[in-house]
Amino acid sequence: MYGGNIIAANETILEYTNELWTLNMSISFSVDLPPWEKLNEFEYTQRSESHSASIGGAEFKEMFIFGGHTSQYPPPANSMRIFDPTSETWRIPNSSPTRSFGHSAITSFNEPKIDFFGGGFNGKNNTTLLNDLVIYDSILNTWTKLTKNNSPAPIVRHTDTLLSDGKMFVLGGAFFENVYNFSSMSDIYVYDTFTGEWTRKVAVGDVPAARGLHTAVGTPNNTIIIFGGKENNAT
Repeated sequence: MYGGNIIAANETILEYTNELWTLNMSISFSVDLPPWEKLNEFEYTQRSESHSASIGGAEFKEMFIFGGHTSQYPPPANSMRIFDPTSETWRIPNSSPTRSFGHSAITSFNEPKIDFFGGGFNGKNNTTLLNDLVIYDSILNTWTKLTKNNSPAPIVRHTDTLLSDGKMFVLGGAFFENVYNFSSMSDIYVYDTFTGEWTRKVAVGDVPAARGLHTAVGTPNNTIIIFGGKENNAT
């Protein structure tokens, strides 16, 4: 677990952090006392929130942090940071796309490629939302921006979930039409990582309220579980 916002010493102001914590999920533990371990401080790494964290690299053993809001201004042009847990060291690749926040990132099952979708970036006077799908090869350190045919509208703070059939499901998130609103959870966009095609599906049944800032995970039987988030008009 990396970064985020924490309560400052005066307990009233949120501040960015670059703390790095680990939790060993291979052992049994009480949920009341999870054995979190804080790693050594890494002062040069950026303090950020609303970034993404993905696995990749050789044998999927490295963590890739991309984008997010940062306390550094102006923010670094290159917003990718790579952590090697074996040596407990960070490195910075040669290049990265424009910094974004609130995007999603998923790693392919069979190859160390990370798919980044959507998000936003802050310009001098406004915020621009994105519907770019960019593929990062974490071995070759190359970026490939894919075409936008039939892709969702620009969106931020959504979730992407990759299922075993190679399809990536985009759920919820915020879009902008004069004001920010959260996308309907019945309106689902699916990207097929094998064919490179987007399709739109409409969910039925007891559909959750429109939301963003939620979390989502896929199960081995291709079910998606979502939790929490923020609804329209919620404070």
